[in-house]
Amino acid sequence: MKNKIIAVVVSVFLVLPLLFVPGIARAEVPVPTNFEAYGYGNYINIQWEYPSSAKKKNLTFEVFEYNSGTKKWTSLGEIPNLQASIQNASPGKHVYKVRAKYEGTGIMPTVYSKFSNEDPGYMLSKPTGLKVSISKFTSPFAKGSPGVTIKWDSITDQWATHVGIYRKKTGENDFHLIGKPKKSSKSFIDITAQSNTEYAYGILLMRKETGKKSDYSPLEEQNGTILTYPDPPKNFKAVGKGNDVVLTWNRQANCDNIAVYEKTSSGILGWKLVKQMSNMVVKLTIKNKTPGKYTYLVAAFNKSGNSPNAPTQTAYVLKKPTGVKAEGYSAQEIRIRYNTPDTNANKIKIYWSTDNKKFSLIGSISTSSSFIKVTGLEPDTKRYFKISFTRGENESPLSDVVSAKTKAEITVPNAPSNFTAILSNSNTVILKWKDNANNERGFIVERKTKNGNYEKIATLYTETCNMMYTDSSVQPGTTYYYRAKAFNEKGNSDYSNEVSITTKSQATKRIEIKLQPDNEMMLVNGAQQEIDPGRGTKPVIIPKWGRTVVPIRAIVEALGGTIEWDGVARKVTIKFNGNIIELWIDNPKARVNGQPKWIDENNHDVKPIIVNSRTMLPLRFVTENLGCNVDWDPKTRTITITYPAS
Repeated sequence: MKNKIIAVVVSVFLVLPLLFVPGIARAEVPVPTNFEAYGYGNYINIQWEYPSSAKKKNLTFEVFEYNSGTKKWTSLGEIPNLQASIQNASPGKHVYKVRAKYEGTGIMPTVYSKFSNEDPGYMLSKPTGLKVSISKFTSPFAKGSPGVTIKWDSITDQWATHVGIYRKKTGENDFHLIGKPKKSSKSFIDITAQSNTEYAYGILLMRKETGKKSDYSPLEEQNGTILTYPDPPKNFKAVGKGNDVVLTWNRQANCDNIAVYEKTSSGILGWKLVKQMSNMVVKLTIKNKTPGKYTYLVAAFNKSGNSPNAPTQTAYVLKKPTGVKAEGYSAQEIRIRYNTPDTNANKIKIYWSTDNKKFSLIGSISTSSSFIKVTGLEPDTKRYFKISFTRGENESPLSDVVSAKTKAEITVPNAPSNFTAILSNSNTVILKWKDNANNERGFIVERKTKNGNYEKIATLYTETCNMMYTDSSVQPGTTYYYRAKAFNEKGNSDYSNEVSITTKSQATKRIEIKLQPDNEMMLVNGAQQEIDPGRGTKPVIIPKWGRTVVPIRAIVEALGGTIEWDGVARKVTIKFNGNIIELWIDNPKARVNGQPKWIDENNHDVKPIIVNSRTMLPLRFVTENLGCNVDWDPKTRTITITYPAS
């Protein structure tokens, strides 16, 4: 059948003045350039370029096709445009070229240009055997993404290089290219397919050549649509409620049924099907589970298969609390005790009632607590209680009901008596007393030295103190005074009798410390050591005071004392041989054994300061109040501290 040229109008040509004159030479007719041929479906399209200044009303273009059998060029006809489609070309390679023709009028002859470049177009065969199917997941435990498998017959067309894979959603008009496997391929897996979506697929053959458009065969479409897997149910939760496990999820579109599985052991085979239900169901209660940890999976499925990577959730069925007892501890407090909690629980919820009928949640505590304190109650009032063990939203069955009554209104406890102090061989003081009350919470023990004020040294609770306390923080050769009082929610009792005791003296060792301003080292009984180990801090003379300040810790410890720092109060406390010195940063007054004292009677500017983030204390004030001599040698600029003072 003779090929037919279908002209394609691509633009409106401008009518320009005639460029030719009588006697025009053929070589002067412009040649069509950038001629290009390419196959597209059942057509071979050709197109070229021509100078706009040379376009005339009497201009046409003659298209030629090469016949490989006769090895001759055959004219297919003339068209006035720069583009055409050749219909009914046989499959295979077709080579074309074009030339311009100016139709003569009057005395002007018909003139032809030279031929354009030659270019082949390929009429590719339509692929066959297209089949589309889901890469079906038969198990909800499978891993992967939804996949659609496209298969076709082997490609025998010698001119094709690739297969074009096209896809469109239901409702879309146009196919979209999603892949270009080589023609040696016979299948393609679409892993970009979305769940709950219907698709149609098509394939065609392609030939890609550098520097020109691709050739395409006719499109082969798949009949019908493909439904991909449903998504896994969303917002899946598993919660232990009493002896049951309650599973909930959101309804999933485009699925036929829901299946629930329970983990029984490791691996894919370690799951058992609990129940299969309609996709309308969004909740399942599994009754009477024994206490323990349970893992569940819920999957949606339709005719394509199960939803892969179905979500898992863990639920805990917790043991019911046992051994629950309540007792009135005071006029405002009831305490609840219980046996060891379930090891999977981490909280305890407390419910109460005034009438043993309507219970409400009043709070929760950690399972690490040894008992529950319910405070702020009225005296002589009965309450009913239930407790449960919890872990997140998982909650055990409620315990049996227990009740207790707060104690009647309390009064201030009676004071302890027969307060005694005994000095042990280890130079510690053992204190004992008689308890004269039945409503006290505990006891407060206080201590002072001869010239000091009483300070609290211990708060003891009745159930643990056994009316005895050991004071191990005493200094040798010091007289201490002690007293105690009982306390409860109402207040404190009167004080017990006062007792005193003197600790054993230790043999006094002479200590000599030498240091110099601007020297980070000091000598302690001839041995050299750092004043502020690891920091290089040095004694400093403050010129406007005429006083030396030092980082005092190493000096105090060399004497055998202790030093404490309170960062909130910015306070230093020094203790040595029964003496207590308290100093505050930027405060010219200190306290010595409880008595306020100027650091320098003659210069009230002298005070503790911070230099380069180090606390610096006036050296002479501290050491002299600890019982030392302080001497200054102006020739050697040496400070000598001697203990004990001579």
